[in-house]
Amino acid sequence: MDTIITFNNISANWQAFSDPQSDINQYWYSVGTQAGDSNVIAWTNNGSNNYFSANANLTIGTTYFVNVRAINNAGLVSAVYSSDGAKYLPNGNLPYAQFSCSTSQVCSGENVQFINQSIAADSVHWIFNGATPNSSNQPNPTVIYNNGGTYDVTLIAYNANGSDTLTQSNYITIWQSPIIQIQPNVIGSQAPYYVVFNNQSQYVDNSLWDFGDGQTGTDFAPYHQYAHDGSYIYTYTASNSHCTSTYSDTITLGGSGILQNANDFIVVYPNPAHKYIMLQSPSLVMDKITIYGLDGKECMHQYINDSIAAINIADFENGTYFISIKLLNGKVLYSKFIKND
Repeated sequence: MDTIITFNNISANWQAFSDPQSDINQYWYSVGTQAGDSNVIAWTNNGSNNYFSANANLTIGTTYFVNVRAINNAGLVSAVYSSDGAKYLPNGNLPYAQFSCSTSQVCSGENVQFINQSIAADSVHWIFNGATPNSSNQPNPTVIYNNGGTYDVTLIAYNANGSDTLTQSNYITIWQSPIIQIQPNVIGSQAPYYVVFNNQSQYVDNSLWDFGDGQTGTDFAPYHQYAHDGSYIYTYTASNSHCTSTYSDTITLGGSGILQNANDFIVVYPNPAHKYIMLQSPSLVMDKITIYGLDGKECMHQYINDSIAAINIADFENGTYFISIKLLNGKVLYSKFIKND
């Protein structure tokens, strides 16, 4: 029996049955997913024709069987004869590329696994725009997208007869995770210590700090007082509407780990100040001065290359500010002042 399957259509022809006693009156056919079944096309009277073509809802990759029986003029019914089964492939003998993934919406930096569901394929090649790795020959590879956006995915399926390519446009949506960048600045040479957590993180809507001393905070760029010497593990958790990132590090206060207090070497005056502050040292040459607010954000910076400097703070709002002083020898010192009109 010859069977041809095309898009939602199945056709077959068979050698005519013979009955020397009573001749053949009519043929009946059915189509099923197993030999003898009629779960796709129910038994249908085909008259005296030994061929048919019929529409059916066919599933790609499924094997279908055509079944035929004959009725003679005496009303006797023959045994059922079934085809060997034919697999429905839209491209004939070529492979049919199909795939899915573990999730189509994920935060940047998280794993995404792709699953090859191709039919009649001996091997595959993947192309992942914007991912690491950006290609693979593995059947079910795992990749990472580091940047937010929407990305195309391409799968090429191969067999001995050729190939089939499937590209899904904008298939993966990557939500941007917070990118954390923290620089703690320590002020003080003995307890209590004030630490300004300079926060340059991006894509952050909400902040949660664990300062490692039993205290927490929710400011974006907090300053925190540590009452005692010691090593503290601080943890910063940043989140936005879809994603969360966490960063932990250790800060050591006291002993060789402490950053020197700038007031030991550089005089800051007047303090409180109104329009200007002066920074002066008898021996140290300053390279760059940076002023931060209590929120950790930079207010201004100025290059000096001298042991004395005048800084205009007339436009600053009233409040407390921290000063980072980079020396020509590479050392960084810290101090603070109060702006008060």
